[in-house]
Amino acid sequence: MSMDDFTIKVLKVIKKRGPSSCKEIANDIGVSAQKVAAKMRYIVKLGLVEKKNGKYELSKAGESAIE
Repeated sequence: MSMDDFTIKVLKVIKKRGPSSCKEIANDIGVSAQKVAAKMRYIVKLGLVEKKNGKYELSKAGESAIE
């Protein structure tokens, strides 16, 4: 699977932080929470992250994608 740099950054932040909100991810990357939220909708559809209790965490596929 080919991923853009922004998707990879988001996945790496979640791997480092653990379960994270869009705002937390945005603060770490230095972009708006809205930009992260839009990307998260796409990443969830790909099955790379899962949303649990309002926070995003890597799925097994997401872990594999950034190894």
